[in-house]
Amino acid sequence: MSTAPDHILQDAASRLAQVLIAENAALAAGDLIGAARLLPEKNAAADALRAALPNASPDAGITARLKRLSQENAERLSLAIEVQGRILELVARAARQSMPQAGQYGRRGTTAPGMAAQAITLRA
Repeated sequence: MSTAPDHILQDAASRLAQVLIAENAALAAGDLIGAARLLPEKNAAADALRAALPNASPDAGITARLKRLSQENAERLSLAIEVQGRILELVARAARQSMPQAGQYGRRGTTAPGMAAQAITLRA
């Protein structure tokens, strides 16, 4: 027979598992905005689980399930962060390459082939 604290722990663990499953699915689909929207819910579920732990004993099944889901979540989050970093790097590189380069002048004082002169103005 389970006690009230055990029931509270199981509910909290189940809720956290549901949120992790949803977040993992969003990350797998590349839906970073959807995954980010789950953060407050994930934090609340984790807080509820932390609060329930001192009063109950989690069984091995709950512990193993949350460990597996948390590990998958960490891997998917890490991959998403890495991919976003690469995308930002590509965008930054493209922006740098599209910017006119100073000092690209030919022997006659004109801009080198492929480089247009750029006007710089300051207005108050």
